[in-house]
Amino acid sequence: MRQAIRTFRLDLAGLTVYTEAANGVYSFTPVIAALAGAARVHAVTRDSSWAPAEQVRRDTTALAGYCGVGDRIRITLDRRPGEVGESDIVTNLGWVRPIDATMVGWMKPTAAVPLMFESWEFRERDVDVAACRAKGIPVLGTNERVPEIDMFKYSGPLALRLLADAGLELIGNRIVVIGGGVFGLNIMRCLARNGAQVLAACPETARNVKKWGARKIGNDLRGKAARRALAGSDALVVSHYPDPFPAVGRQGQIAAAELATLAPGIAVVQFFGPVDRADLAAAGLPVVPARDPGADHMGITMGALGPMQIIRLNAAGLRVGEVAARARLRGLGREDAERIALKGSPAMAL
Repeated sequence: MRQAIRTFRLDLAGLTVYTEAANGVYSFTPVIAALAGAARVHAVTRDSSWAPAEQVRRDTTALAGYCGVGDRIRITLDRRPGEVGESDIVTNLGWVRPIDATMVGWMKPTAAVPLMFESWEFRERDVDVAACRAKGIPVLGTNERVPEIDMFKYSGPLALRLLADAGLELIGNRIVVIGGGVFGLNIMRCLARNGAQVLAACPETARNVKKWGARKIGNDLRGKAARRALAGSDALVVSHYPDPFPAVGRQGQIAAAELATLAPGIAVVQFFGPVDRADLAAAGLPVVPARDPGADHMGITMGALGPMQIIRLNAAGLRVGEVAARARLRGLGREDAERIALKGSPAMAL
């Protein structure tokens, strides 16, 4: 955590932070803020299927005590207007959301909202951006592609983790990847380097796909060439977010029954993007992860590989909030604060 604070020059001295307390690697965020000098950190948590709130409270308190910052972190089970109202940075993390019009009404106009992920991942239900802008509150994404984070390089190892959960050894496996972009291309390269035969159904050019170690079989799974390529495949990795339609299923690119006919027993890996799990179950096809992540969440998070990438990302997000909030506290307007954050931090415009 201290290394990430140094890397991003995070200095929260004199500022108050409102964020979440969560389980596992997500327990680090409020402690990072306190270690970076925040005068006070309010961290909200709740019971969940991941961990009961009391366990989160105990674990976060223990970590904060170990780091010598326990006196500056307050953990609550609900969002309180007074705590939100005194905060300079309000992070768009799970238990804080939604930052709706009511919550924006509690915030001071000099506050800042870092999304803590890239702007293209923004979901309108998470933050009422219009209410924030009307009040002068900057809202900015965090650039995960800066060298200090380079989050997308973890896409490949994360796909390896999911494929291992599906019982595949990769070497010699025939794997189809749906979707390109930074996620899909990194997955293709990693799978190819680990001995898999990789086929790509994505809008990338055939030449670009080849550079990443794969062979293009079409823009999606609807064409005859793609259908032929599916025959005998061991796994189908779905990474076509933000496409809102299921890649596999009754309303998708291919029905589960047809997929099962072409490639009996093929494992479907829901990396990022929706699949019709009911249709897959009816066809007798396995899906990993076992828990449905939903249409707009990754199958498992980068935290499944270890803590450092999440620590770096959240330290970077706090830095985005710091620069924007300090600009507002100096009397600059929202637009100027956002411009300064874009220059002085790993921020992304929304």
